[in-house]
Amino acid sequence: MAERGEREAASAQPISIGVLMACFNRSAVTLKCLELLFAQSAVLDGDVSLAVWLLDDGTDGTGLAAAALDPRVHVIQGDGTYFYGGGMAAARDATQQAPPDLYLWLNDDVMLDEDALELLLAERRAIEESGFVDPVLSGPQRDLRDMVQYSGRRFERTRPWMTTTYVLPSGTAERVDLIPGNCILVSTERLDAADPFDGVFQHGWLDWHFAMKVNAIGGSTWIASRSVGICPRGLPTWIDPEIPASKAVRSFVDRARNGVVLTPPIRFYRRYAGVGWPVNVALLVSNRVRVGMVPRVRAMVTSAGRSSV
Repeated sequence: MAERGEREAASAQPISIGVLMACFNRSAVTLKCLELLFAQSAVLDGDVSLAVWLLDDGTDGTGLAAAALDPRVHVIQGDGTYFYGGGMAAARDATQQAPPDLYLWLNDDVMLDEDALELLLAERRAIEESGFVDPVLSGPQRDLRDMVQYSGRRFERTRPWMTTTYVLPSGTAERVDLIPGNCILVSTERLDAADPFDGVFQHGWLDWHFAMKVNAIGGSTWIASRSVGICPRGLPTWIDPEIPASKAVRSFVDRARNGVVLTPPIRFYRRYAGVGWPVNVALLVSNRVRVGMVPRVRAMVTSAGRSSV
């Protein structure tokens, strides 16, 4: 695999990157993501050739608009039942007849800096040159306030339950245990060997599942030296205290019915944490209550107090 990396660097041919994406009814966001992807300096300079494989599981015509935007976008139309994990799996499966040199696992709400691919490729080569074979490299993301919000984590312990330390970009690539799935550069061989799209996680937690599988087979997971784009952090509808309570409840019921709310974290911690995994789930629930329910209750109490005056 290291030899393949050396051939990539030395070859006059552009490195082929297959971009895996899934989308659902946010056409403007997805199209902006694609526009910035194709405007990458590594692409414009001819160092990289891109092909995008996009699973559109929505109904707002995002897939049609994306295909019209650029012929390098290949759309697979879903039926509303793929969800995130299934969508990414379908995108990867569509590339199997002609797999690229590398994959870029990209969320459709990521707005890449123009040199994001250039940076990721250079740092991936540097990691290989330091002795780590075929590393998996994630590009951290910052929010609209320019604060890094999606980055890696290192384990403090995994037994009797899992605790982690958040790792911010430090100016050099950092080895970590868990990576965010917003923007991941990975070789075809490593993605196939780890096989994260195994149907275990159809909703969230797919990125951490991937990192665990990569490290379990002797690979390594890293974050880049700096953030490579913007990904606005939004609370899920059922948590967001700014959303009307009736809408939040409907969202919660719908997500619970589809196994989105607690099934993924329970499944993750049961699989990868120790016998104390219920502690991890309890901590997660308490965090959700603190972030979502407490501000809502506080606002209701304040409103009731004002109306009684």
